[in-house]
Amino acid sequence: METVAAASVDSADAQFPEIVIGLVAPYGTPLTYFTTTLSGMLKAKCDYGTELLRLSDYTKLFSGLAEANPSSGVSEAARVAALMTRGDQARELAKSADVLALCAIKDIHDRRSQQDAILPK
Repeated sequence: METVAAASVDSADAQFPEIVIGLVAPYGTPLTYFTTTLSGMLKAKCDYGTELLRLSDYTKLFSGLAEANPSSGVSEAARVAALMTRGDQARELAKSADVLALCAIKDIHDRRSQQDAILPK
């Protein structure tokens, strides 16, 4: 029987110990429970902080979308429909299916690049 040695990695040795997790789920999936639980476990077990980025928030970066950003006070169904339409319109405008993911990647990069950035422990 062959044994395999497990590599031990000390998080203090990593330059930027960081995990980026992308979650995709259909509308109606209770992701809030999952993200809250995951955040709590990462903090308790690994002393990791978390930040939640929603791709729909990046549609605010696009001018010229026909669908208005949903205002507060609209029904949940109207809010979700508007955000999905805005996402579709942003992808069409950019001619890129992954444009909102690319916006999030740029946001993460920009946050890391700031002079006073608080980088992961």
